Amino acid sequence: GMVYRATHLRTGRPYAVKVLLPDARLSPTALERFRREALAASSLRHPGIVGVHDFDVTPEGLNYIVMDLLEGEPLEDLLGRRGALPWPEASRMIHQLCGALSVAHDAGILHRDIKPGNIFITKARNEEDRPVLLDFGLAKPLDSADDKLTRTGAVLGTPLYMAPEQARGEPVDRRSDIYSLGAVFYELLAGSPPFYEPTLAAVYAKLLNDEPDKVSDSADQEIPPGLDSVIEAMMAKKVEERFESVDAVSN
Repeated sequence: GMVYRATHLRTGRPYAVKVLLPDARLSPTALERFRREALAASSLRHPGIVGVHDFDVTPEGLNYIVMDLLEGEPLEDLLGRRGALPWPEASRMIHQLCGALSVAHDAGILHRDIKPGNIFITKARNEEDRPVLLDFGLAKPLDSADDKLTRTGAVLGTPLYMAPEQARGEPVDRRSDIYSLGAVFYELLAGSPPFYEPTLAAVYAKLLNDEPDKVSDSADQEIPPGLDSVIEAMMAKKVEERFESVDAVSN
């Protein structure tokens, strides 16, 4: 898709409008993912999740989603500019993301592509910066046993942040999102993802077979006691060894 800044003709209020590119529109799968993103995000109400106000298709066949226009920058850009964040800032950000992801999970929606590029740091006037979850294009209903868009064996997501079961094309649940959030947490503190390798093959090999270095060993700052075990539990290779919910993480 492509995102444009737009102005409502009657109210004058600015919005962001995401449209599906014409070439992608030819794919039924791409079109269904776009509609799924609109439905998923529009059903959620939380300051940490981008607001969706409308979605439709123009007479010319152009599919679009009308969203909040956010002022700020992607977390990916922030990390590229500043590197690792101080512990108090990183901790606040993860707690806020846990709250947003908890709302999505409680509504029965998995995100499946949590990464710094899909987290936007808003800079609202007279308010502290806040992370906002974007891009529910890979969102999936938790109770969808037969998902034609993501059959077993299909690998969707971003390898630097995806859970091992997701990389293997196996079924995923809310603990897969927790793994991805753990990888983001790791990067916030260490300045780079847990498995940062020069090739995609090397990333997959590490993701599937190796344990990440302790964040306290990778970070150039003092890490609170016990945090290593929290991130290890978020990023455990075995699904059953992870936290059961994001609420458990934030507590």
